[in-house]
Amino acid sequence: LIQTRAYISSLFGDSLSPEDLERTVSARLDRQRVLTTGRKFTFLMAEGALRWNMGGAHVMAEQLDHLIDVSRFANVRIGVIPWTTPANVPALHGFTIYDHAAVLLGTQTATAIMTNRRDVADYDAHWDELEPLASWGEAARSVIAHAAGEYRSIA
Repeated sequence: LIQTRAYISSLFGDSLSPEDLERTVSARLDRQRVLTTGRKFTFLMAEGALRWNMGGAHVMAEQLDHLIDVSRFANVRIGVIPWTTPANVPALHGFTIYDHAAVLLGTQTATAIMTNRRDVADYDAHWDELEPLASWGEAARSVIAHAAGEYRSIA
């Protein structure tokens, strides 16, 4: 929901035909309209995700600037776990929690949706361990801006 056109295109690279790539990029960008509905969203990422140079320095600088812009939406919180923050819990894979009712996991070849209350509760508990490790608001924007500046310096 918070990716730029260039970043999405880089994610898929040459794995799709030009027509399928355009359809995929357009669909992902279209889904971003939900960010303007007033529904609340919280995103959390490790600083390492900001530094995975997907698509090159120009793409990443634009993507990180976009994250900063989106983080200013009243209904969006973006947190970053700085690489300098000691962690006492692993982040084994990405996940999305939907209203404490479902968890979505994306893999290389499939998407899993878990709705079992115990599974969802386990991910809620994992979230509760990860959330305090993150910087939020201006502190998160500072981490993101620093990384964006480094990408600009190598672009």
